[in-house]
Amino acid sequence: KVTEGFNRLGKLAAEKGMKLTCHHHMGTGVQTEAEIDRFMAETDPEVVGLLFDSGHLTFAGIDPLPVLKKHIGRIQHVHLKDVRLPIRDQARKEGWSFLQAVKNGVFTVPGDGDVDSLTYWPRTAMKAGWWWRPNRTPPRPTPSSMR
Repeated sequence: KVTEGFNRLGKLAAEKGMKLTCHHHMGTGVQTEAEIDRFMAETDPEVVGLLFDSGHLTFAGIDPLPVLKKHIGRIQHVHLKDVRLPIRDQARKEGWSFLQAVKNGVFTVPGDGDVDSLTYWPRTAMKAGWWWRPNRTPPRPTPSSMR
């Protein structure tokens, strides 16, 4: 039902010149790598894209790089987050909700986490060919624009 709905909404958006994009997110039906893969397989690539979120993948214990490489042709938007791994690990060990982990600081400002989005992800995306996709303008993140 989720993918049917996204395909239907994607077609409506396309009629208005837009492309619908799904943000995989903790606490939803599109959260794990298998769920992202299934979502991508069951939605129409012409009308439904993916929002890649390094923080949610890291929080879920998933290596984001293979997901980025696998679905790079469908990625329409990117969220980069620094992650405090000790807080993530404590949240998983103690069974915290995702919201409780966020309130306890699992995601942090650029440069203040165990996974540093400003240094790691731009280089990784360039190596994966993100900047050289047709009609793609490279973003220019700065610490102030990422807060």
